[in-house]
Amino acid sequence: MLENLYKPFQKWADGCAIWAISDTHFEDSDCKLMDENWISPEEQVKILRKYIKKTDTFIHLGDVGNLEYIKQIPGYKVLIMGNHDTGITKYEEVFDEVYKGPLLISEKILLSHEKILGPWFNVHGHEHNETVSKHDKHLNLAANVCDYKPINLSKFIQRGEASNIKGVHREAIEKAKKNPIKRKENGKVEVFPFLDDTYPGNVTPEKRTKFTSLVISREELVKLDKNIMKLSFWNDTLKNYIANDVVENACSKIASILYLFDIQPELFCTLNGEWQLEWEEKGKYLEFDIDFRNNVKFYASWMIDGKEEEIEVEKRIPVWENYQLLQKIVKEFANGNWEFVKKNIGEERDV
Repeated sequence: MLENLYKPFQKWADGCAIWAISDTHFEDSDCKLMDENWISPEEQVKILRKYIKKTDTFIHLGDVGNLEYIKQIPGYKVLIMGNHDTGITKYEEVFDEVYKGPLLISEKILLSHEKILGPWFNVHGHEHNETVSKHDKHLNLAANVCDYKPINLSKFIQRGEASNIKGVHREAIEKAKKNPIKRKENGKVEVFPFLDDTYPGNVTPEKRTKFTSLVISREELVKLDKNIMKLSFWNDTLKNYIANDVVENACSKIASILYLFDIQPELFCTLNGEWQLEWEEKGKYLEFDIDFRNNVKFYASWMIDGKEEEIEVEKRIPVWENYQLLQKIVKEFANGNWEFVKKNIGEERDV
């Protein structure tokens, strides 16, 4: 058992090994375009079967290809869906666990299809043009990059390959120490400035909008989890406001979503346990409400010729299946393109 994995995932290593690979693209027509030396599905399966045994866990990080070949691979099978994997039902018939988006399996390790850099070690695929698999903060397991050999993720973790990574929670704690909490007039508290200076590498300083804080109160947390009173607390200074499992499960999940946006929103935890992301400028307002299943609904308002126009859509869409659309909505909001925002958060959205 790997105790540093979160409990739902410890069973993957229960008396066996965890193997991972990505982008097998079994029988996909464009394999040779990605790599002229791409090997056949039969050769790939032969290599995978050499490593993966019946009692092992096999994690596929997306872009599977023909599922018939997956049936030939032994083990307990887990899939993080990729951009080529459409229609979840057929995958659920072959894999034991299927996830539509990134999965934080421990404080320091994020599994995903596309590369997502942040305060974690990212095990991913998708990028076929790299010549090196292992990097300081990420591991590219696209089949042609890792020579079609799966990595033993159990040994990777046991060797402490991600030990140089601080992790989501440690980074948050260090920021909290530098920025003491401040009481707000509405009775809530500023818990910690969560991502105030960590942005995607392609975002220039002048584009950065400082992300203020995670605002939450103990009363709200009690409503989210009736057992919160008996939990161990992660920081004496904050013990009256936030607890371990809230940080591990909620904050780490929302962190991966926050990293999608060049312009960081203000973030609030609502009484019904949803995360509310808000962008506000003079005369305009945009809000994403994200539930525990990572589905989002929208609200926006805009002042046009002195009159407020607003739109609210109750129907939710999955965050990770539509993350590029969400990025575009935020970008066009910042650019003042109300027509684009109105269309794409409305029922006529192009998704």
